[in-house]
Amino acid sequence: MRFREVAILDDETQTSDSGTKSISINLTDPITELILRVDVTNTAVLHNTPAETIIDKIELVDGGRTYWDLIGEEAVAAACFDLGKYPNAWYDESAGVGQSISIPITFGRYLGDPQFAFNPAALLNPQLRITYAKASGHTTGTVKLGLTARVMEGIGAPSQALMWHRVEAFLSAASGVHRVEMPVDYPYRRMAIRSYYQGLQQYNTLTRYKMSCDEGSFIPIDLAQWELYDIVKQMFGPFEFTSLIRFDETELRDMWMEGNAVMLVGGAETPGINISGYSSNYSWFWSRAYNEAGTGQSDAKGICQITGYFPHSTICYQFGLHDDPATWFNVSDFKAIDLDLTQGEVSCAVSVLVQQPRSMP
Repeated sequence: MRFREVAILDDETQTSDSGTKSISINLTDPITELILRVDVTNTAVLHNTPAETIIDKIELVDGGRTYWDLIGEEAVAAACFDLGKYPNAWYDESAGVGQSISIPITFGRYLGDPQFAFNPAALLNPQLRITYAKASGHTTGTVKLGLTARVMEGIGAPSQALMWHRVEAFLSAASGVHRVEMPVDYPYRRMAIRSYYQGLQQYNTLTRYKMSCDEGSFIPIDLAQWELYDIVKQMFGPFEFTSLIRFDETELRDMWMEGNAVMLVGGAETPGINISGYSSNYSWFWSRAYNEAGTGQSDAKGICQITGYFPHSTICYQFGLHDDPATWFNVSDFKAIDLDLTQGEVSCAVSVLVQQPRSMP
């Protein structure tokens, strides 16, 4: 086996601030990973809007068939669970600078997996389709997209690839149970659930998770949220990344994970400014900027190291053993599978995702 790194699309400034970019994948060798690069520039000081938030949808398509589909934040979370680390990113809230991230889309149990990989030669016209829209605080004409393929030579053509699929997305209610009808086509390797509300800790968004097969003949999961979170924390993470943050006097900030924010470098353009932050192990933390006399300051600068779990408010559950397909959840044994999510907050953005070994074509 030999590996090649192929630039399918060099970083390209898009002609529009919103739209859909379709990138043809004209390769014949199996692909173990695609890396989507996203870059955008801030107009002014821009809080809590990293590059992946401009991605409304990433789809791997062939004609009318979709094989892989997530939004930007979900794709970053999936990359964390698949690779065991936060992807390469630079979060900078300063005016006039770029926010960037590389989003790995992996198709195997590990990089270089000969059994599970994306085989574009089996399809007619495979494309990666990216739907994007810059935020109001991003500079006009600065959206850049790029795509790299990590290719394997000298192996047989794999018949399956691990693909993430967005089953359903909805806004939660303050109470009650929302039922999601789950697919019963391919086995589940992993299931992920994102529950995000700006300014609110993830802890209270959903309060119970129950998966029921054939009206209760088999129940693989029936846990309160803290019980499931405890298991998930043992399966994945913690993850970490570094961010340059602009601080005001007292401000609630998004960490993009449940965990802790540690100040690496304090200070500001003006000497004598102190910066501090605390998180209480939730997805948001309070930051403070003040001078030696205790007077609140604005637009102070500091670098934070964020360490925690549940990237982009997403939990992930592993069915069976990480690397053994025989132990993954064979959903085709059942006629119907329902996921009941007990809600706890109104208007929380919830999405349910599954990772499955999918056949091509």
